Amino acid sequence: MAQLSYVYLHLASIGDVEASSAVQAAMRPLLKAMYARSELLGYRLFRLKDREAAEEELLHHMFDLEAVTHQRYPLVYASMTPLDNEASGPAIDSFMEHQGFQRFR
Repeated sequence: MAQLSYVYLHLASIGDVEASSAVQAAMRPLLKAMYARSELLGYRLFRLKDREAAEEELLHHMFDLEAVTHQRYPLVYASMTPLDNEASGPAIDSFMEHQGFQRFR
């Protein structure tokens, strides 16, 4: 069965350089630990500095990028692939929501 990656953005820190840097720094060890415990097949965590960087990640194909960012950057973006979408997907969603992220795909 193919596994789907989930895409999350940290909305509260969009456009705030210091806040987005802090969110990225806080999330990096958490995601690394989840991966080390085999809770994820893989993950990516980026602080995208501008629209071009967001477009390179193809975010504009997943949702209305301008409606979300209102042309403000940077933004923190996470892509996570759970071991099992049905079994572990809801737990990952809950964890990410608790960290202030919203799922977009």
